Amino acid sequence: MGDKISLKKTNERLCRQLRKVWLGLRLTDALLRIGAERIGESSLLVLDISDLSKKYAEKMEYMGRVRYGSEAVLANGYWMLNVVGTEVGETGIIPL
Repeated sequence: MGDKISLKKTNERLCRQLRKVWLGLRLTDALLRIGAERIGESSLLVLDISDLSKKYAEKMEYMGRVRYGSEAVLANGYWMLNVVGTEVGETGIIPL
């Protein structure tokens, strides 16, 4: 890229930017706006309700109880919902 700084410092700068709430909101809004333009009446919306277990985590914020499928037990973690759009017969997906 043209940066004359170390990879570690570049990583720290990018991570610092990701903590800004407004950035995530703007990115989400832009993604939904672009995706909505590509969704039509014949589009399929595919929902994936999933979870991410943090088996050993004790102090992470906003954790809930999820089913840890590998061991069939309840564990601490996060619920996730992913939505993608696609057209019948097409191979491309539209992340929403």
